[in-house]
Amino acid sequence: MVLPQAALVVLIALSPKLSSPVRFAAALSLIACSLYIMLAYTLSNDTNYGVGTSLLGMVVSGTATHVLLTDPIKDVRYLRDADPSPLAARPLYKRMWFAACFVYNLRCVGTNINVMSRITVPFQGRRQVWYMRQGLRFLLAYMVNDLCETWISMNRHVYPPSLFNPTAHVVPENLKTWKRALGGFAYISRLYATIDMENIILAVVTVALGISSPDDWPDMFGSVSHAYTVRRFWGYTWHHMMQHHFRVWGMFVVRALGIPRRTRLSSFVQLHVAFALSALQHAFGDLMVGWRFFGRSMPFFLLNGLAITIEDQFLAAAKTLGVKQTLATKALGYIWVVSWFGWSLVTSRYVDWLMEADSGVLPNPVSPTKAIVLPIL
Repeated sequence: MVLPQAALVVLIALSPKLSSPVRFAAALSLIACSLYIMLAYTLSNDTNYGVGTSLLGMVVSGTATHVLLTDPIKDVRYLRDADPSPLAARPLYKRMWFAACFVYNLRCVGTNINVMSRITVPFQGRRQVWYMRQGLRFLLAYMVNDLCETWISMNRHVYPPSLFNPTAHVVPENLKTWKRALGGFAYISRLYATIDMENIILAVVTVALGISSPDDWPDMFGSVSHAYTVRRFWGYTWHHMMQHHFRVWGMFVVRALGIPRRTRLSSFVQLHVAFALSALQHAFGDLMVGWRFFGRSMPFFLLNGLAITIEDQFLAAAKTLGVKQTLATKALGYIWVVSWFGWSLVTSRYVDWLMEADSGVLPNPVSPTKAIVLPIL
């Protein structure tokens, strides 16, 4: 798994010196190698989906974006870089260092293509305050994670039999929709909290070691208060680790189809390209879990692209009728978003198949909820 990631770094660093046919052939070879590893190798059932979606999936998407469509060595620069010389003219080891930093800087923080500037504000204040804030955020995320994991473990019978737990279970169709939706929210909330905790740990460790500074670590997620439409949930609240790839591929498709920029059709095409890429990215996780699961993640993400399309039309019609944004309309928006995600998680069976594959169900080593709350209840 490490080799494809290292190969991508080397390929980006060498790209200015390679001819187009060689870059194309190398990129396809690396993508094929990554897909083979996802299909032929395995880790634990709890980590396969995350590794396939993130580590190896990012090699595939990174190769397609940074080698086939763009050239980061020419197009990207870190704003703190005091060296005025072009990156392409620098020694190979410096280009490799840049490539390694850029490949894992998924949100392009600190670069001229930073995707976080409109979503989160860099921290301003004393470092001690920043450490305290990160500690409190970590504890909150851990409690959310633990609460959701406890709910999942207590309701494991709700889901289909797993690969290693083929015991009797309640058929999902016989359950009330709200209860299945609650399970979906528990699973997604646990994912939200886990990603946030990982980001906080990396931030605190690297800042403490002097490798980075607090303003290098904007919050992984935007405020939940922004999520009063489905579009705003994905555009402001959820993480933006794939945003740069979505933008590059969306503009590529728009140009390929000859669609004028900044038109409604252009926005529509870019929206659905983004969710198609997101669906494919998560399908890499399906593939790592097992080839028979390939594509099981895709309906959920494709449905969200459709939801935003319908939502946009409804909001445009409301604006034409003179409806203005008020606290009441925002409240209706939050109800709509919660209802939509509850329904789509159930309809797409996104959580059902993950439970069937024993993915993401590893219990926390220390559970305050199970040790303290449940005995009291």
